[in-house]
Amino acid sequence: MTAAALARCHVALGDLFLGWEIYDALATEKPARDWTPDDHVAKRGAAKKAEELDERLPRITVKVTPKTVKALVQVAGREVEDTAVPVRAPPDEKIEVRVTADGYEPFVKSLVLSEGETRTIPAALEPEKAKGPGSGKPGEGPKAKPVPAGDTGPEIWLGAKFRGLLMPTFVMNIVADGGTTTYWPGGFVTMTARVGDVDLVPAIGVTSYALVPTPFKPHDTPDTEWERVESDLVALTLLLDVMYVIPLDAKEVGTMKIGAGFGL
Repeated sequence: MTAAALARCHVALGDLFLGWEIYDALATEKPARDWTPDDHVAKRGAAKKAEELDERLPRITVKVTPKTVKALVQVAGREVEDTAVPVRAPPDEKIEVRVTADGYEPFVKSLVLSEGETRTIPAALEPEKAKGPGSGKPGEGPKAKPVPAGDTGPEIWLGAKFRGLLMPTFVMNIVADGGTTTYWPGGFVTMTARVGDVDLVPAIGVTSYALVPTPFKPHDTPDTEWERVESDLVALTLLLDVMYVIPLDAKEVGTMKIGAGFGL
């Protein structure tokens, strides 16, 4: 049987622990319909082989203190579910006992156990040491506090901005003949609110729609309809910009913003 042959190879190479695991698994495995007579013979012999190897395996018990601590105990990389019961370990090779618990320094011990040896390892956990400003290497100053992800400054900013509208002649010509290229400036008070990766920027301000005297005539009207129009209108304007923020560095000293605006 393949499993039994594999177990024999491990035992021959001195890996008693892995050989015992394979024999033990084979001994407890339920027979299948497609098993051959050799498979059944191998299964019957597996229990005896597992028992023989089990007697040669060392045992280790880990005593964790304080007893009230909920700790994770590992022996040779395998988790120990019940520390009150001695656990098997590979003989004649270096293994590691590791105990970890929240709020405590890790306990790590390396050792080599002989065949059939029984040993108890006391694991006294020490509380974690507070890392103060002077916990760095000699000659180093206090370490700067790391900036948490997303902690790049205030969530709300108050500010001001200038925005102008350029109205070229060809745009006026969509609705009328004549016209001129003009520029309408505006100033605004803004409030920027960060919501996740998006900036919401409502603003209130005034925009000047001043227009110098300009020839103007609706399309498809006689030349007698030409007139000179002008404006000194100043209007209250409400804006809302929605912009997706693309940081260029961790602290957002530089950013790119892509979005859309709405005005009234």
